[in-house]
Amino acid sequence: MMTNPYQAYRTSTVETASPVELVALLYQGLIRFTQRAIYAIEQRDIQKAHDNFLRAQAIVVELISYLDVEAGGEVAQNLGTLYDYCYRRLVEANCQKQAAPAEEVVGLFRELLGAWQTLAEGKAASPLGEGRGGVPVPMRNGDSPVARGDGGSRAAGAADGDTIVGGAAAARGSRSAWS
Repeated sequence: MMTNPYQAYRTSTVETASPVELVALLYQGLIRFTQRAIYAIEQRDIQKAHDNFLRAQAIVVELISYLDVEAGGEVAQNLGTLYDYCYRRLVEANCQKQAAPAEEVVGLFRELLGAWQTLAEGKAASPLGEGRGGVPVPMRNGDSPVARGDGGSRAAGAADGDTIVGGAAAARGSRSAWS
């Protein structure tokens, strides 16, 4: 079977990224899926909006499930509260097919994405703990939200044909959960 080069690149990116880089990738995916859902609402494509909201919600659940409140303290607690709020706003946007709650989530994650990208570049310190290359890791037991090495189980909200590769939605064949 011929491997899709784009998918091979995405898989390689996920498998070689640091935990902080993986958080940034998840943020990027969440923003992308939420923007697609907003566009689908504007186009009155209810099914596409629903599917993209589910994917964004699954990313938030992944982020919540790997926060380490003990190691991350107040910062991790605040992130957990924010993630919970964003999840509820995404559910609201999905159920009511309204763009405003989703646009709010996109704005919040865009702001946070810059901070995570700065951390991934090693330009800032954090009270969360140290990971690869001195980069802070707010995950429990050294796990990252993506690189758990769980062998490829399905994720909540993953579309048909999607699988979890090391904890991140990735596709079999030519479909990509990140595209």
